[in-house]
Amino acid sequence: MKVQDLDWKVKRLEEKMKDVSISGTTRIDPTCLTERERTLFNKVWEIQDKYAPSVPPVDVLAEHHELFITAYHLIVRRAVDLFVTVMPESLGDSEVEGWYFKLHFYNFMEDLKDCLGNVRKWSEEDRAGFLRNMKKSDMMNRVFRFPRGWSEESKAKAAGGGNDGV
Repeated sequence: MKVQDLDWKVKRLEEKMKDVSISGTTRIDPTCLTERERTLFNKVWEIQDKYAPSVPPVDVLAEHHELFITAYHLIVRRAVDLFVTVMPESLGDSEVEGWYFKLHFYNFMEDLKDCLGNVRKWSEEDRAGFLRNMKKSDMMNRVFRFPRGWSEESKAKAAGGGNDGV
């Protein structure tokens, strides 16, 4: 991640969180962190406190880029670990269901990674057009499911009039 991207993400998150009460959100308890992890977060919090309520300047973000990225990755890893631990238990006491959960979850993560990799290749104009169309058609807050088995082969069959594999 580039420093400019990190700066943009921090500013965007700060803007989104302006009017949000955080009293009910999930938090990582510092006591569950290892000593090295606590040291890492203490350094991050020290930098944030120094520039609060603003975001640290770009040169400070650049200087501490690895520190911020490492902290970010730690939080994401802990969240994924928690999710992957809790979800199979909530589905039932079945090793088979747990296996299917992990199969679908990790496939979702790979699909999302591929999708975001493609989106990151879009121009700013393409992104703006996509966002404009999504908002115009009121799709930003809608969730839908892609048809199962939809592939290039399925599209070709569908174009030919058949619906096999769709």
